[in-house]
Amino acid sequence: YNHSFFNGRLANSCFLSDYNLELAFVEVSSDGVNFVRFPALSFTAEPVGPYDPYGMDPTDIDGFAGKYRAGFGTPFDLASLPASATLDPQHIRFVRIVDIVGDGGTLDSWGQPIYDPTPTYGSGGFDLDGIGVIHQNVKVALITTAQHGTVTGAGDYTPGSTATLTVTAAPGYAFTTWSGDVSGTANPLNLVMDNPKSVTANFAPDTNDTDGDGLTNYQEAVVYGTDPTKPDTDGDGMNDKRDAFPLDPTETLDTDHDGIGDNADPDDDNDGLSDADEINIYHTNPKRADSDGDGLTDPAELETHHTNPNLADTDNDGLSDGAEFTTHHTNPLVPDTDGDGFLDGYEVQTGKSPLDLADHPALVAEARTAIEFTFPAALGKVYRIEDSADLATWATVESGIAGTGAQIQRFYSIRNTAKRYFRVEEETP
Repeated sequence: YNHSFFNGRLANSCFLSDYNLELAFVEVSSDGVNFVRFPALSFTAEPVGPYDPYGMDPTDIDGFAGKYRAGFGTPFDLASLPASATLDPQHIRFVRIVDIVGDGGTLDSWGQPIYDPTPTYGSGGFDLDGIGVIHQNVKVALITTAQHGTVTGAGDYTPGSTATLTVTAAPGYAFTTWSGDVSGTANPLNLVMDNPKSVTANFAPDTNDTDGDGLTNYQEAVVYGTDPTKPDTDGDGMNDKRDAFPLDPTETLDTDHDGIGDNADPDDDNDGLSDADEINIYHTNPKRADSDGDGLTDPAELETHHTNPNLADTDNDGLSDGAEFTTHHTNPLVPDTDGDGFLDGYEVQTGKSPLDLADHPALVAEARTAIEFTFPAALGKVYRIEDSADLATWATVESGIAGTGAQIQRFYSIRNTAKRYFRVEEETP
């Protein structure tokens, strides 16, 4: 049944007598699956003869289709239906007629036998002339769907009326478009409800950065839980993007990324040495596991290799402690591991083995091209030497040169250099 069924009549036309009646139950449904029966009552005390024109008193029955003679409908009021979780009385769309044999084998709503004078044979049964709706409540439904936001305005509307849908995006999201039975981006959106409609509001991550802290509104509201309208949510002086703990005003840094803020972490760089020992005993950097950047952690230098954790090249041989240990396998505490008279770093530089006493640089003299640069330097004056490859851009080679009251001399290599110009400038003390 296409429209909501409120108060209606059912009519049958078999008989023109008020007593020779043919009865049936009436059931209604909102979904066509779950039906609810109107209460029916029969006080007919004994069987009625077939087609007995005076066998029934219509005042003894109620709630049956066929209670009245042909040409007169039987009214049914939805208010009399028993309550049911499967039935929406405002949206009755199906009516079902259940024929009653009338031999007493069928019981009414109170368990009493039902009699009527019209037997059922084979496929014969209740004859329905039609259904009439007395008070029809026609509505069209507006259904809305939204993920990452809400939409107001859904419901049932009188055909031809206007519905207004308003979208509110969830924090971190932005409304993009409508889809379904409408399109566009208007918000609020006015719809003429000429038919049932299903509308979906679509959202996307909000890529704006309202507070200018370097995090998008989506990242703040959804990922980190910070306030997208405040650049420093916890008010600790560090903006949310740079703050390792943007919701904790007592912490801003997590140097070792262990989830414990530096203020609460006794070992900020997670190198195995407490911050207190690094500061007070070893004088290393408590926020760097490798204070001197030589490739060896501070505790490895102190406890295993016995090198200086604050000096990248403990033996000053031109190789870092880490390179000596991991790459060249030389002794980071001895500048000339093989004792051939040459520093380990120089041997590596010249392609020789710092571990082989017999493999060392040959005694070969080499003459290189250089220029002599001189200028007179007065006492009490300070000078600066600059060089250039094009006479346009100059760079400082040496500054803070104190005058000697005589000539100052310098030698500069021009090896592998096509052009190199020099000049001297007097500096302001």
